[in-house]
Amino acid sequence: AIPFIRPASMAIHKIQSQLPLSIRQELTQRLQTMQLKTSPTMDEEGYKDVYDTAQSALLKKKILECKYESIGGGSEDEIFLFHPYALFFGTRAWYIVGYHEGRDAIRTLKLSRFLRMDMTKHSSEVPASFSLEKHFGNSWIMIPGKKDYKVEIKFEHPFSLTVSDTRWHATQEIEWHNDDSCTFKCTVSGLDEIVWWVLSMGPNCKVLKPKELSERVVTLSKKITERYS
Repeated sequence: AIPFIRPASMAIHKIQSQLPLSIRQELTQRLQTMQLKTSPTMDEEGYKDVYDTAQSALLKKKILECKYESIGGGSEDEIFLFHPYALFFGTRAWYIVGYHEGRDAIRTLKLSRFLRMDMTKHSSEVPASFSLEKHFGNSWIMIPGKKDYKVEIKFEHPFSLTVSDTRWHATQEIEWHNDDSCTFKCTVSGLDEIVWWVLSMGPNCKVLKPKELSERVVTLSKKITERYS
């Protein structure tokens, strides 16, 4: 389940309780025949205080004083000021987007990795020009790169049918061929995320463009093979 959605669930139940009996009964019957299964997520225990602080800072428009554990290295003792712009739930976790004074840039940080988060008395305003849509741009998921790439990936039949059933990216196009294979096309900002998606497709696809992506796939595939040799 998605962490921290209980308040929203309670609000829905409260609204449902005010509906006419016949509609409530129909809704109950319909809900019994449906189930929503999400990707595995981190348990909300352990960082609920961070989530609550982040949400309060957004509502009160306050700057946050933080300490963050970065997987990429660096000092875990670094304390920085963070101007919160938005909270959002990604594929498996909650993230906060905002201006990181220490990096002098907008950053997307995972809530569960905060070692400390305190709300200050200093005010913060979200720039009028900011939106999550603009921030993520053409990123494959949520990490935009510095360069946009025209991507083309060939999928063989019958896997082509599976790939074409899903809207993987806002810019995607599917070009079908006479043998029922297809070429998946999109414009993506950065290659750090899409390369792992390509690898997850195994031998069912081949990168046609760009060369940088195909080279990354080959390099990582060799490293994976070496693990088992």
